[in-house]
Amino acid sequence: MNILLIGLSFLYIFSVIGFSTIIFKKNQGELSRKFIHIMVGNWIFISVFFTDVKAAIFVPAVFIIINIWSRKYKLIPSMERQDDSWGTVYYSISLCVAVAVRFATGWNIFPIIGILIMAYGDGLAALVGKKFRGRKPYFFSPKTLAGSVTVFIVAIAVTIITILTVGDPKNIVRIGIGTVYIIGFCNGFLSAFIEAAGTKGSDNLTLPLGSALFATLAFYYGDIFFFVYFIFSAGVLLLSLKFRLLTPDGVIAAILTAITLYLLGGVWIAMSLYTFYFLGSIVSKIKNKRKLEADRFQETGGARTWKQVVCNSLPACILVFCKYFSPENIEFSLLSFVVFAAANADTFSSEIGVLGKGKVFSIITGKNIQRGVSGGVSWGGFFAGLTGGFLSAWLAFPQFGYQGVAFVTLTAFLGTLIDSILGALFQRKYLTKEGIISDKKVYDNQKPIKGFSWMSNNTVNLISLFIIVVVGYIVNLIWKIT
Repeated sequence: MNILLIGLSFLYIFSVIGFSTIIFKKNQGELSRKFIHIMVGNWIFISVFFTDVKAAIFVPAVFIIINIWSRKYKLIPSMERQDDSWGTVYYSISLCVAVAVRFATGWNIFPIIGILIMAYGDGLAALVGKKFRGRKPYFFSPKTLAGSVTVFIVAIAVTIITILTVGDPKNIVRIGIGTVYIIGFCNGFLSAFIEAAGTKGSDNLTLPLGSALFATLAFYYGDIFFFVYFIFSAGVLLLSLKFRLLTPDGVIAAILTAITLYLLGGVWIAMSLYTFYFLGSIVSKIKNKRKLEADRFQETGGARTWKQVVCNSLPACILVFCKYFSPENIEFSLLSFVVFAAANADTFSSEIGVLGKGKVFSIITGKNIQRGVSGGVSWGGFFAGLTGGFLSAWLAFPQFGYQGVAFVTLTAFLGTLIDSILGALFQRKYLTKEGIISDKKVYDNQKPIKGFSWMSNNTVNLISLFIIVVVGYIVNLIWKIT
């Protein structure tokens, strides 16, 4: 059966590409690309008949390779843009992930909602937007308002129809038809925002997975309090965009993270994200001459991007999914609090530590180093890190009491030390014109004099948080908090 479905899948997709090449022979432009974009998305209806995950993802996996080759060598001109977009590759990756999630979780609505919104919403948005293009871009996006309205309408229709036809009938009864429509409208707004923020074809990845994640989690686990939380989150993050605290892609990453943490981890873990965000934003705005001098040598700065959001929250998201699949292991919840407490401690340590007059020294050698350079610590920074971890740790109190607060605080402080050690040993560093070691490049294509070229500050943060989760798990086995 699966072999026949694989053959049918390839026949269908190549027929779409061939048909597009013939019909649009004189117009190898946006019309031919979007015809393929929309029609290939219908493959998701074939995917539901697969009974083996390896067979199901084989088809889009093959097209990841084909699309990479086509992008490089222009093998299929009818679906390639003359730019640096990776949209066709992202498209195939989305199909792989969406189908894999269905097999792993049993969420049948996940791939259908996500892929159809991408196929029809994004596909039609480009055509409608081109026809009704306004004179100026709107809000933050270079895309058109007409295109975003198209995505909004398509996302509402796809979400509602899919839930009512494919969703679990018992769950529809539980939440009520009215809630289904609320999910649809909320997903419409979210999808329109994600599509508008996409660049270089990235919305072919973020739109299907983001819209599917929201709609699926809201359908299975949402309630009235969740929608209040969602509206609160959307308001906070849009204000953050307005005041340039977050970039558009940072807003997308943050709201999807917030949704995941709330619905799978609970309100206190979700609030840990916002505690870290608000406190981190506050301390980062505190400035003096020493802080301004340190900023010259720091790699990060300005509005937070999706990379910063993901690198500080991905371990917690993975942990709440682990808790979902293994609900009896409550240590996953405890460690989720550790992640944000450690991130908050690191932010306090780096942002407040450089404000004081005390010396900044290498955590490895003990020698004085330039303020703001990774691996540099101070006694004031140690105290600030302990304070930041302690403030965030109180979110664990309702579930784990005073012992949990103490555990999270101390483990988070240990996380700042691990982060500093990794930063000193492995983070890329450059030499300024004055001969000073710096985390920031002086000019484009500058080669680092220390560390790995791929080891950015965000990478250090991500790795250190994963390490502290492992350390926390081991310590918990000894301490027996859970």
